[in-house]
Amino acid sequence: MIPLFSLRVLTLIVALGSIVAGSASELKPPDVPTFRLRGRVISVGHQKPTGKKFSFRFGIAAEAVAAEADSWSEALSFGASQIEKTLKGYPAIYLKGYPVVVPVSVTEVVDPTVVEAELTFDETGET
Repeated sequence: MIPLFSLRVLTLIVALGSIVAGSASELKPPDVPTFRLRGRVISVGHQKPTGKKFSFRFGIAAEAVAAEADSWSEALSFGASQIEKTLKGYPAIYLKGYPVVVPVSVTEVVDPTVVEAELTFDETGET
């Protein structure tokens, strides 16, 4: 079990498409694009993360990927299963449209921690 103080949550807001004023239509899983996300820790507590290990995961029940020191992690995949879980959770159940908020957590960090992330859309390959 990871102590709560060592877990910080990044919130990735995927603002996709345009928001139509007054739109009350709910997002459906096919409306949300899939993507891959990888991350790395640049510094922890004002120091280089030499010799430290970190885990990255989406806030929903999803597998974690590891990274060591300031190396990039393997990619997390945000696919159909993750989209479905995200749209059934907070804050999507209240937003009813874009943006889609996707929490990402990083373990074993202390304040301040600097994290870089790279998101690549599956459909276009854009980062």
